[in-house]
Amino acid sequence: MFRLRGVSYHHAASAGADGPVRGIEIDQLDIPARGVTAIIGPSGSGKTTLLSVLAGFLAPRVAPDGGLWFDGAAMGTQGHPPGRVAFVFQSSLLLGAATGLTNALQGRVAARAAGAVGPALDPAEMRGMLRQLGLADTGKRLIARRARQLSGGEAQRVAILRALLTDPQAILCDEPTSSLDAANAEAALTALRAWAERRQRPVVWVTHNLDQAAAHADHFVFVSGGRIVEAPDEVARALAAPDPGLRLAALRAMAGALTRPAATTPEPEAGADAPEEPGPRAYARWIAAALSADGATTEVLERDRPAALVPGRERRWLAALAPGLGRAPPLAGRMLGRVTAYSRHALVLILLVLMTQILAASFFGALAQRYSRERLEDPSVARIVLEHVIGGGGIGAVQAEPLYPQAGLAALRDGLAEALQTAGLDPGRAQVFGRRTIPGSALRFPDAGPACQGWQSFETVALARADPLLGQTVLRPDAAPLEPGIDVVLARDGRVALLDGRIVDLLRSRCGLPADGPIRADWAAGQAGTLQPLPLVIAGAIAEPPPLYPVSADLIVFEEDYQQAANLMDGAAPDPFRIATAYFPIDGFDAARRVIEARGYRIRDDSAAAVTTLRRVARLAREGPRAVKLLNATGCVVVLILVIGNILELNKRVFALFQAHGFRLRDILMVLGLHLAPALGYALVLLAGGLALAWPALARALPQDLGNLALLRNAAFLETLVIAILAMIVTTCVVVTLWWQQTRARLTRYLQE
Repeated sequence: MFRLRGVSYHHAASAGADGPVRGIEIDQLDIPARGVTAIIGPSGSGKTTLLSVLAGFLAPRVAPDGGLWFDGAAMGTQGHPPGRVAFVFQSSLLLGAATGLTNALQGRVAARAAGAVGPALDPAEMRGMLRQLGLADTGKRLIARRARQLSGGEAQRVAILRALLTDPQAILCDEPTSSLDAANAEAALTALRAWAERRQRPVVWVTHNLDQAAAHADHFVFVSGGRIVEAPDEVARALAAPDPGLRLAALRAMAGALTRPAATTPEPEAGADAPEEPGPRAYARWIAAALSADGATTEVLERDRPAALVPGRERRWLAALAPGLGRAPPLAGRMLGRVTAYSRHALVLILLVLMTQILAASFFGALAQRYSRERLEDPSVARIVLEHVIGGGGIGAVQAEPLYPQAGLAALRDGLAEALQTAGLDPGRAQVFGRRTIPGSALRFPDAGPACQGWQSFETVALARADPLLGQTVLRPDAAPLEPGIDVVLARDGRVALLDGRIVDLLRSRCGLPADGPIRADWAAGQAGTLQPLPLVIAGAIAEPPPLYPVSADLIVFEEDYQQAANLMDGAAPDPFRIATAYFPIDGFDAARRVIEARGYRIRDDSAAAVTTLRRVARLAREGPRAVKLLNATGCVVVLILVIGNILELNKRVFALFQAHGFRLRDILMVLGLHLAPALGYALVLLAGGLALAWPALARALPQDLGNLALLRNAAFLETLVIAILAMIVTTCVVVTLWWQQTRARLTRYLQE
């Protein structure tokens, strides 16, 4: 089966002449294709190195006329294909969180995926193997226990079962019984020998126990100083004798040991219908479930019901192999148990905190962007307040045209539109509206009590209904039946006005005005000292007046009503405006200033600083949340790197064995992905639940004029979900791929250890 010619291997740090030789030099060696071959030699003689070369773990040097063949084919530098050769190490190398069955099927699943497995598994045949290996004790249900709950000897027997179930072309064993007592060692060797006889395939076995070798080996290879030592003729004849006593004496002549009697091989029971064998994907779920249930809570939950949290297909196999296992818990109980016993609750909490910050940054960032965008698009945001100064500017200065409603304002507007168009801006955004303070303005309330009869003076400003400045007026929503918003007031027909909300409260409390009815008033505009009253209705209570610097106003009326009052008084047209406000796009300040100054008007105030601030807020609303999301996404990546690295480091030798068995990178990715996905899922469920509980209070606290807040909330949650999933997928793929490449380079050392 194995044939070596001119093969050598020396470790990088070989011992000196006084220490053990760390390498081998094989001129010629043939290992038979059937039976058990024992490799015997003192410690440090090169037995394990030879076995590692046969297993393909080490790539030896081959002489030009030499070679290394297995089953008639030359062995490449990549070792054996999956399932071709099975290896039993001195330590069990089991995944502690997985059941004995999951560990035992590791090699078979990989071999089956590579198409190297013959007949399907028969539960009766497996039970026979369990009895041979002493794993069939119904009371203990060893195959259903998690590997960490097994003793060293029990775990080693599961490792031997793993090699047998792989059903390879050859099994290589490196002192597999060194951790077993005499009875269990005998049972393990009997099982290996029975497999070799039944399959007519070789078992190659490194041992120091010469009595076991005399009882179970058919062929012998002696190693000393890294070289093969041929037995003398008389020893060779004794080793070929059927009498174990003669073989033992011959072995003692070579090295010395004790002998043990051989055991009989039990016959397997008649088979029953076997559950479906797991493929790589199903087996990856088994491993992921084992890692996810790796904790003290699992041991408590499975104390009275072993393997209660394992996947369904594994449970069916366990029930077929351990009849006394008992019924599985109901589905709800299993799901609750898996959530409770999940081994990454700390990761769940960390992801929850980071995703909460991502969600908050996304939601409030979008809210700030919407606010900034609406404010920047508000036609009143970019404006210049100008004043017509009669006779101002000195000798030779341009005399400004009076700001009559139908003349001076229109001319100024046309000039602004032309300048904006020249600057490449929208000329349709050019607007000019005058405003005036009205001296002597007074109100009389016909529905007031005797103490409040008569005229009461108020600081009054008249604005055009179309003036965008009115849109910045905030009305008190609790002053019903007065209107709650300025848009509703502007849409009303008839003569209306706005009054300071504090004055409205005084009128209702001290003057007896009805709290549930309209506030009617007579208004005297006071032009030319003649009070000609005009009936109107107070439609709204002012909470925040529009920016009217440098004046303030208790009463806001509309310019159209003022002009009507002026005509009623003396039939003359109203005076021109002294103050006007020019509106334009936010990039038109320079063009507007040039036009206003060129026409002789004095600029009293502008909103350039406010626009600059709004632009900064808009930029911060874009970049600030982006930085917060990036920071927290980086936090997710760092945490996942630490967690994945910890998992791989704790199980590096076991996962290295996965690689040696022929598992692919995608299989390990699936294991880690299925193990970590519940952490992300649980964190998202907690985040969604917390958001649902907090949303009613949050929605009440937020401004209601910023559109559909629920849509922003859902978009923020979706963005958080995408960021978290991408962080987990990318991190898992990168970290596991890097680990995979490093493990390929370190595989030999791990397996040697």
